[in-house]
Amino acid sequence: MDPRDAIEQAMRTVRERQAQAASVTQQINQVRGKAQTDDERVKVEVGSMGQLESIELDPRAMRMPSEDLAKTIVDLSKAAAEDAATQTRKAMETLLGEGVDWQKLTDGSSGGLDMDAFNKVSESLGLGRMDDLPKPPTFPNPQP
Repeated sequence: MDPRDAIEQAMRTVRERQAQAASVTQQINQVRGKAQTDDERVKVEVGSMGQLESIELDPRAMRMPSEDLAKTIVDLSKAAAEDAATQTRKAMETLLGEGVDWQKLTDGSSGGLDMDAFNKVSESLGLGRMDDLPKPPTFPNPQP
């Protein structure tokens, strides 16, 4: 293959992946996690990052003991945040592919870079495996 053709193909791939990434970013920004009580007295909505966006209280909820209402709001907020995280994860899988634990790549929970996950992302972006890159040369330690 002519090197110019290979470069043009690589540039097309990069542009396609950039468009996909922009689309996924827009989807994530629009994520809203929701949770409500079975009787719909209390409804909670959070944004894509789990931030509280709204609380709806039916007048019947105001008759609940304050401690119960507070606990219900906290519990529903956690459930709504989990819903938002699930939606965000699904959106990311459209870009990165299934089986990539993107959370490990972004929050440092693995105690370092997860090379398997990193390589899956790299391959999905058309960049190949990062561990296949040439290694830098090593030099012997100088003797004193």
